[in-house]
Parts: sequence; C-alpha cells; structure tokens
Amino acid sequence: MVALENMENSRNVVIGLVILLVLVVAGAIWLGRGDEANRQTGAANQPGANGQGASGGDATVTVNDQFPGQIVYLSNLSLPTGGWVVIHEDGGGAPGAVVGQKYFSASDRVGVINLNQTTINGRRYWAMVHTDNGDGIFDPTVDLPAQNAVGENVMVGFNVTTTLPENKG
Repeated sequence: MVALENMENSRNVVIGLVILLVLVVAGAIWLGRGDEANRQTGAANQPGANGQGASGGDATVTVNDQFPGQIVYLSNLSLPTGGWVVIHEDGGGAPGAVVGQKYFSASDRVGVINLNQTTINGRRYWAMVHTDNGDGIFDPTVDLPAQNAVGENVMVGFNVTTTLPENKG
C-alpha cells in the first residue's frame, strides 16, 4: 500500500514538473516574440508602426503607439549614463514643442512620462533622448539631444490613436 502511495506521489510530482516546464517555455516564447522588423532599433527618425525605436551610441528608446492621454509609456529604454527622454509635439514631421520630460537612470529599462497636456487622437509625437548636464533639471539649452554614430538625434516618432492592437503601451 505504501509503495502504491509513493508511486502516486511521484507521478504527481512528475506531472507538476512537466506543467511547470511547459509554462516556462511558453513564457519564454511569449517574451521573445517581439516583432523585430517593426522595432527599427539602430535607426533614427524612422516612421513606422508599433514598436518604433531609435538608438544612438549606446542610448536606445522604443515607444509604441499610444492612447490619447497625459501619459506616454516607453516600452524599452537604455541610457547607459542616464539622461532625459523628452516628448515633443510633431512640428511638420520633426519634433516641435515639448509636452513632457523625465530623467531616467542608467538602470531603468521601461518608463512612464507624465505630460503637461493631453495628447490628441490622430496626431504624431516624438520621444527624444537628451543628455543631462548633471544638475538634474531639464534645460534644452544645455541638456542637448543625444546623437547616434552618424550624428543624428536619437528620437522616434509615435502616433496617438484610439485603435491599438492588443499589445498596448
């Protein structure tokens, strides 16, 4: 009788381990399923769809299209020395007026920026990486845009829309 109970317990442990393994593999697949074709990491000023990104030197920022509101979500961020991510209105296909900014440390990988005005459905905005002069206060005259290896500002455009796919953010 004891041997039968031990076999039953062993079987339950094996089933539990198999289920755990399936969940771990499924989670790894889900996390790694990002659409690299749309990420555009390594390019600056590239228009495109969800998951847009830009990099410069070692600095990178990725912003998906957003719902209208007073928050912008950064889905991927790497600022090796820290710095500012500044949100701009579109000014004729290039960054215009600043509508929000936030300082991020080198250890931050995602982020949220609270804006000083509501974004508008159907409009385009820009996320631009800026350096920090060390005082912790954003001043666009001294906290200059970060640049990539070919001298372009590290920035990415994104759209504001009420119709987003399931991977919102």
